[in-house]
Amino acid sequence: MSGIPLTRCQFVIPFADIHNEVGAPTATLLSKFGLPTALQEKADHYVPILPAILFAQAAQRSQGITDIGFHASRRLQFCHRSDRLRTIISYSPTLYVTLQQVCKWASLEDTNLYMWLERRDDRARICSKLGGTAGMLHLEHSQWLQNVFVVHIVRQLAGSEWTPSTMAFEANYAPGSEAQAFWPNTRFLLGQEASWIDVPVAHLDLPSLTRDTALNFSEDEPQPFGDELVRALMLPSYLDEGIPAVAKIAEMAGASVGSFQRKFSNAGLTY
Repeated sequence: MSGIPLTRCQFVIPFADIHNEVGAPTATLLSKFGLPTALQEKADHYVPILPAILFAQAAQRSQGITDIGFHASRRLQFCHRSDRLRTIISYSPTLYVTLQQVCKWASLEDTNLYMWLERRDDRARICSKLGGTAGMLHLEHSQWLQNVFVVHIVRQLAGSEWTPSTMAFEANYAPGSEAQAFWPNTRFLLGQEASWIDVPVAHLDLPSLTRDTALNFSEDEPQPFGDELVRALMLPSYLDEGIPAVAKIAEMAGASVGSFQRKFSNAGLTY
């Protein structure tokens, strides 16, 4: 169901927790942006990513929180990734194969997340970009999660203390002093073509810590999100509050009602 960017509720939770911990009315703010209030119970459900980013920015602005994306990224760990992606990573024989698989299956986390590898001399870049968000402000909140997501993956093979020498952001954003102190050996770049972190090319041969590498995902296997995304869309996240009007869901998905209905029709369904 291309054109409707979604993210797992899991990635909204740390922003909501930060907002809640300062005593702010988090449920009210979530509702304002059309997001479900019971996020913890729906970590693996999907919500539109655009209102999620706007919620993060509103939480930061209204409470005077600095670098909320950085603070949110510190609360996420490898265990918060989808079960399937963690399984794929665990059974990949080397870091190179792991990163290849992560690039292929990145949309398990955000449906419009694109990832790829680039080689620059003796270093490899793991790049990421959210499709359909060109010109959108405050993407640094999501880009923190994208970059730290890759850090967690590399650490599965390179060790828990590994850090990248460079962390780049697509947004024109400079991390604050607290973020720089937390990553003292990392250089930050802003306004890049994509967000990325780098690893030494020599690290790509690092072996998996999992001995059993029998798990095999066929190259012919369908991509993680096709028409079945219609069924996994936002409805499980919202049914506690009654079935939302199609106009509301279409608006949150960044689509017109007609376009939204056609996507369902193409999958043989109606709203």
